[in-house]
Amino acid sequence: MIHAWKISAIMVIIYKISAADVAKTPVTSSPVPLPSFLATKTNFTFREGDLARLECSVDNLSTKKVIWRRKSDPNPLTIGRRTFVEDTRVLVEHAPLQREWNLLIKHVRIDDAGMYECQVSSRHKRLRWLVRLNVIRKFRLTSI
Repeated sequence: MIHAWKISAIMVIIYKISAADVAKTPVTSSPVPLPSFLATKTNFTFREGDLARLECSVDNLSTKKVIWRRKSDPNPLTIGRRTFVEDTRVLVEHAPLQREWNLLIKHVRIDDAGMYECQVSSRHKRLRWLVRLNVIRKFRLTSI
């Protein structure tokens, strides 16, 4: 017959051995790779009134967010899939689990032309991908 005090003593010994083994086990965690931009075009030209698609492709995004903004404006146009401007022409094109985070501008106008920035913010550093949007006037026929 086993007495309760013997069971308690055995459990304490097992606990001490287990705790000592855990303390000796080296902690090896593989570092999470930082996000990086994949090479895409950096110069886009569209006709006035067309749908403009500015490309941005990010590898190793993990839980971070992609932010689109005009280079000349500190305020974001989009963060993740959400749009932060009242301009309904502006939205993000992104399919789940894909690397592409393209900025779409419907019915692009001449004043939309300029530098845009696709960025990923992280604690390590701010990552940026700059693209230029050129908008050319639509040719209009006039009657004589």
